[in-house]
Amino acid sequence: MEDIVDRLIKVEYAKLASVVEEAERLLAAAAPGEAGIGLRCFVHNARSRLDIIQADVIRAEEIKKDEKTKQAAAVAELAAMETKLSEEEQRQYAGFLKLSYFTKANFPELERFYTHTWDRLSERGKDEMSTLVWEGVKRREYTFDELPDKVREKESERIYQQLTGKIEASSSLQDVSVETRSEFVREYEAKHEDATTKILSGEDFAGYTPGGKRIAVPKAESLSGAIQPAEDQLRAKLKNEEISLKGITVFEADTVSVPTVSAGEAASPAPKR
Repeated sequence: MEDIVDRLIKVEYAKLASVVEEAERLLAAAAPGEAGIGLRCFVHNARSRLDIIQADVIRAEEIKKDEKTKQAAAVAELAAMETKLSEEEQRQYAGFLKLSYFTKANFPELERFYTHTWDRLSERGKDEMSTLVWEGVKRREYTFDELPDKVREKESERIYQQLTGKIEASSSLQDVSVETRSEFVREYEAKHEDATTKILSGEDFAGYTPGGKRIAVPKAESLSGAIQPAEDQLRAKLKNEEISLKGITVFEADTVSVPTVSAGEAASPAPKR
């Protein structure tokens, strides 16, 4: 958006400068007293406008230059943090970080990087790379199933690690339905690569953002199997207190909501109305 605005400002400047140049040529060619006051006022005001536009352009270029300097420093700092990478790998990683997202043109070098370098990245480094990968998906540069094999493999593994509590999870995974998370974990553990790829290519993961705020996402591995054990434990507990399971709500996650009631209250008959 900023680039478009910059171009429009420069186009305005070029057009106005051309008109002013023509007007000044007419003024210079006119005999003394022939040039109208209106034309002179126009040239004066147009020149003032040109000065303002030029100042805006210079200021915008200075801001861009400052942003690029800051970005270069930040990229260099992030690359230096990856101490397990060689100098050449750090340079390649830094080159990736200068991008806003990946495109299909990056696939060959991404395949090599994910094959030979990915595993030695820090968690922060993996987040940075994953963010660029998924940003390309969001911008419809490619779909997840079009990614190189090794990239799909590592990205799938990272999501599995988040959903099973092996690493901290991105807050965006809260937007993925419990059913989809559970299905993904089941298919991943069954080594059904085509199925996991299809899930990650679906709408549920369209808003997935690897980086950002980290949260504790309920372990998806337990979503399909933990409900019954939890219910069995409650049955045993409530049986000891002679309380019926009627009215107990079991949610989709591994959380069970039980009405608060004491054993004494449960044994007492309800008051007659």
